[in-house]
Order: sequence, then C-alpha cells, then structure tokens
Amino acid sequence: MEFNKFKSLLEYFVTHLETIENKNKDHCGYEKYITPISNFKKTGKGYMGDSIQDQIEKWSDYEQFQVCINISCSYGSYKTNNCYLNWADTWFNVRPRWGNGRIVSLYTTKEEKASAKSELEYKISELGLFDN
Repeated sequence: MEFNKFKSLLEYFVTHLETIENKNKDHCGYEKYITPISNFKKTGKGYMGDSIQDQIEKWSDYEQFQVCINISCSYGSYKTNNCYLNWADTWFNVRPRWGNGRIVSLYTTKEEKASAKSELEYKISELGLFDN
C-alpha cells in the first residue's frame, strides 16, 4: 500500500514538472494526475504550507513523516534544483534529472544545499513509473 502511494507521488511529480516545463498536456500522466485538480498551482513551497502541497495530499503522508513538494522556476525553466520532493524538516530530497526535454531519472540527496550530490539515482523505467 505505501509502495503504491509513493509510486503515485513520484508519477505526479514527474507529470507536474514535465507538463509545466514543456507547456503541453501530452504527458501520459496528465489525465490521471493534473486534470482532476480544479485550481492547479504550478509553483510553491509545500514545506512552508503553500497550497501546492494540497495537490499531493493523497500521497504525502506516511507512517511517521510527510513528503512535501517544492516547485520553483528559475530563468524561465523548471529544470532546476529548486524543484524537488522532501521529507518534512529534513534535507532528504528527491530531485529530477532532465534529458531531451523529459525527466530521465530521479535521484536522492541528503545534504543541506541545493547543489547536494546524488546519493541514489534510478531511471524512470527502473522505478516502474507509468507502467500501470
């Protein structure tokens, strides 16, 4: 159950970022994850209580922690380290790696800075995202 919830969170995160970066609705997760949101927020800091956090409320709470979504645009792009998921009150983050206009992998970091080095990295296909 928790595994499926976390998988949905990762799918939402990838869909959110690719939809707003590419400015189109052709992403395979768009209908499932973005369409149901009546007041879609592109950016915000979930860890600060911004309403963007409401968009992941179905998948954000786990036994002893909450995962927050944080999305910021830098210089007209969302391909930045300011777009990540984080475990509340920690610097344990999941960040995207982009290639050819798409997110090709997700990686974890745990240092207290945006330039933190990758700890673990998995391709989207390795994670089984969007495989139904």
